[in-house]
Amino acid sequence: MGRKSAESRRLKPLKAVPPGWKLVPIVEPEPIQHVPTTDEYPAIVLARTRTQLDLVAVALAAELAKEKPDARRVRDLTDAQGRLSEQERVWDGRPLPGSRRPAPDRTRRQSGQQQSGGSAFKFPT
Repeated sequence: MGRKSAESRRLKPLKAVPPGWKLVPIVEPEPIQHVPTTDEYPAIVLARTRTQLDLVAVALAAELAKEKPDARRVRDLTDAQGRLSEQERVWDGRPLPGSRRPAPDRTRRQSGQQQSGGSAFKFPT
């Protein structure tokens, strides 16, 4: 009996709107006007991350300015600030403190020079 009832409801469209409900037309989303290229994406994410860092800093300053700051909120905001700072460092291309940037690629020696590895010392012949 339940199967017939469910099938009947599925096949017949809703004729009346139940109380408290209203019909809303389906709105198609507008097409995206500008899709960022791969060259623009890092700059967009970097700007967004820096904006979020500013918002977290303002919220943290407001929390610390209170007479009794909420310790959990302060901890959460400082954790978020640390994570955002790390993301900003990576997107900006800065190395970790104490690490070095990779050396630029060395150009290969010209074919006329000696290709033996190791030392620049030459034995007398």
